[in-house]
Amino acid sequence: MRVSAAPRGRACKGASPCGTTDRAARALRLGGPLSLPRRDPTAKLVRGGRGRRVASPLRARPSEAFAFADLSDVAAFQSIAAVLNTGGEVASAVLPWPLNVVLSSLSFDLSGLFVGEITALAVLHFLALYYFVFASPKPIIGFLDYYVVGPIDTFIRNSRLDQRDFKLNGTLGGGNFGTIYDAIRLKRGEDDSVVNELSEREEEKRRVIMKRIKRDNLGVRKNFLQAGTMAQGTEETGIAEAFFCQRIKRNPLAAKYCASFLGDFTADDFGRGFDRDSQWLVFKYESEITLADTIEGRIGAYPECLEDFNNRRGESGMVKKIVKDLLEGIAALHVMGIVHRDVKPENVILTDRGSAKLIDFGAAADLCTGVNFNPKTGFLDPRYCPPEEFVVPQNFPSAPVAVLASLASPLVWLFSKPGLFDVYAVGIIFLQMTVPQMRKSNFFRTFQREIKKFDYDLKGWRESKLSSAKQCDFAELDAKFGSGWDLACKMVALKEKRISAKGALNHRYFLIPG
Repeated sequence: MRVSAAPRGRACKGASPCGTTDRAARALRLGGPLSLPRRDPTAKLVRGGRGRRVASPLRARPSEAFAFADLSDVAAFQSIAAVLNTGGEVASAVLPWPLNVVLSSLSFDLSGLFVGEITALAVLHFLALYYFVFASPKPIIGFLDYYVVGPIDTFIRNSRLDQRDFKLNGTLGGGNFGTIYDAIRLKRGEDDSVVNELSEREEEKRRVIMKRIKRDNLGVRKNFLQAGTMAQGTEETGIAEAFFCQRIKRNPLAAKYCASFLGDFTADDFGRGFDRDSQWLVFKYESEITLADTIEGRIGAYPECLEDFNNRRGESGMVKKIVKDLLEGIAALHVMGIVHRDVKPENVILTDRGSAKLIDFGAAADLCTGVNFNPKTGFLDPRYCPPEEFVVPQNFPSAPVAVLASLASPLVWLFSKPGLFDVYAVGIIFLQMTVPQMRKSNFFRTFQREIKKFDYDLKGWRESKLSSAKQCDFAELDAKFGSGWDLACKMVALKEKRISAKGALNHRYFLIPG
């Protein structure tokens, strides 16, 4: 039997505004079931097996389906809003300040969002949340690391190492703040005699580098790391370095560009080369050769000695690899809010795999927590220090507590660009590695006096007939369309003209093969 359809354009009698019947609309409002006709009048009859005719499955009109979907969505959103409201009330009552304020406000704001009630205050809260979580350096990372993760990590590591775990073999060198030792790590219960029975391979696996921090008469101020002040003296510098090494260790993106830190401890007894109350930092053995050893020719003629670290690369390839590693390393530190402040060849080790890694973080500043940072003072090596001498202007306010430093760090990074401090040092190292005359101490001192007179304009210095640049061999920098020279000019420059670490990594010098 043929069923005639209603003429097009004719409105259904008693239709509701949404397109459903009055009965359907009333059922939707009441939340009850929708009573459908026994058979959709528009259903087509199809032929089944053996000549039988069967009706296709009943389907509600599209308008009725949409109404059901809208109703179910609203109910779901209201349920979520109710849960968020409850969560906000619980957070406000249970959690300590300021977590109770933050989480309860966020819960109430999200609840309003789900029911379509968005206030100006909620928008402000969401913008603050975006800043706290996604700005760089990320305030939430600095906050959680300093107040939660760091203390837990400190408690664990302080119960892990002691002087009985190591046998000192001898010194490898030292500096103003400490002495470096070669050592073997012992297992629990082993004594020093076990070392003589170890195979060469096992001894190499257990080999570590230990740094003994020198002691002075200044001592250590109580909780000086929490005060947001600069380290004073060697002992506080050692504590600051342990703080930075441990924080970097917790960040795998930065840790791979720095010496592998195993932990620190304070000796509790005399004997076997240890003094009571002496402070020790322990690192995985990766190399004892620094970039300074290669540049100054202590392990062979430079740059030929660089080929020993990676047979797959030539001299120029190794130079590019080292500079890239340094830039990637300081870029990763800058994301954390850390400025190294003492990047120089002596503080770069070259591993057997041909990688360059940063060491010695005693002079570092953490602008995300305020640790070892004071705008008016700082560590510097005049050979590699940029003209501004400080990571931020000296009139810049210092944060009294870590939480304020974390909140302000993205603004500090945006307006003061403290990371450019490290980029200048990498630029000077780049010149030393590529220009033979820069590796001679007398010429290097002359260059530093002259570049200051030329207002740190490398191009102007090179083009002047009055400078010592005419004595230099710039062949390596001029190769590959002068890309190396252009990069050097962008790194060794005044702060307002200097390229960032990320910008330098995108420079064509690293994009051109070879």
